[in-house]
Amino acid sequence: MRIVIRTQTDSLETNIEAKIQRGFTSAFDGRRQTITPNYDAKGDPLHSAIVSFFMQKLNSRRYGGTHYEWVLNIDCLMVVVSYDGKYKINGTPLPLVSVANALARVTYFSCFEDNKNISKLMSVLIDSITIPEPVSYVLENRAPYHFYSDYKKQEVRLNVQPIGNSKYAIEISDSVWGEISQKDLVTFVNSYRDSKKRGNWNNLSPKMLYSRLIGEEPSEGQLKLMKAFLSQNRTQDIVERRAKELIVETCERLPNHFLYHKEEVEEGETLVMDSGLRVNSENNEWLFVRGKLYDWKIRKAHNAQSRQSVSTFVYNTITDRIKTGQVQNENGEWVDTFKEEKKFLWRGPICVDNLAFNGATSIGDQMVARGYAFLNDEVTINLINTINGNLDTKDMSEHRLDFEDLLENDLGVLL
Repeated sequence: MRIVIRTQTDSLETNIEAKIQRGFTSAFDGRRQTITPNYDAKGDPLHSAIVSFFMQKLNSRRYGGTHYEWVLNIDCLMVVVSYDGKYKINGTPLPLVSVANALARVTYFSCFEDNKNISKLMSVLIDSITIPEPVSYVLENRAPYHFYSDYKKQEVRLNVQPIGNSKYAIEISDSVWGEISQKDLVTFVNSYRDSKKRGNWNNLSPKMLYSRLIGEEPSEGQLKLMKAFLSQNRTQDIVERRAKELIVETCERLPNHFLYHKEEVEEGETLVMDSGLRVNSENNEWLFVRGKLYDWKIRKAHNAQSRQSVSTFVYNTITDRIKTGQVQNENGEWVDTFKEEKKFLWRGPICVDNLAFNGATSIGDQMVARGYAFLNDEVTINLINTINGNLDTKDMSEHRLDFEDLLENDLGVLL
């Protein structure tokens, strides 16, 4: 079976072959199967989608509870998966979700050229079996936590480091680390990532969290410092910072196709450009994209996270009918005469739902997702029907913009 894994900007591929030792199944046949991210998942959307794929394939209920044993070749790694009343992977009994998690990680890593050897994939498999998925998640993505401040929910991410056999440390304040066992860390992640109520780690205030991890109550000064530290690690801020880094990396990698510009504006300040354009902290960022047929402008629309946090424009034309005078017709009546004149300008904003771009929600993510989509605008314009109404000229390849010159001379005019 050829597995195609869709990411936000690319497609990854690997092969899975199954040999039946016992039982029967047509779950892994020669077909090509595509896996797309599950953006409703609490954890990583791509990993969650691959886990769901394997859970569906391995679930014994699919085969009426029949016992089975299969040899799966994931790229170059052979893995034995069986069910005899218990699910097992290479002889190790695990819950179905844990088996699926291990296979999902191996499958994902097998898609990359530098991981296509048995030793690397075996290392990934062993780590996936011995380290619970919630722990692997926080080591890669930080631990989710939330608290309430001024009646508002603050979602943050905390650094986690292994410090011994089944022991970890969580950074809860500036250079202040608290120790937690692997079992409690799993419960902690399940509470704050998956909203599970099982255990006694859910809904802890910063003061209670400090006490649980450090073993003593914080002083007033320590608590104040902790809350300031937590506020600096808000989840959305971290996501946005990484997304902006991705924009910069994209522009550096493809300088002929992408250009990012941010006009520095203080919070509450408004800049008035020569053209009269008003720029503030809610609309002061732009990503320019050179597609195959058109030039595109993606502009920050506001600070709030939503499905339309950016506005999209295409550089195109409008056709005006300009009155040139009057002539007398054959009946002796005077009628107006016109000529058509094309004007080049930005058309938009175009309504583009980010659900069409793999669920990107942060401003930076939406910019990058749209940017890569418009890089191949020959295809994109046929997928999003709101674009075509703005394409007065169907091919603008002979009328392209110089983005650098645009920023230097015409910022207020064209933006």
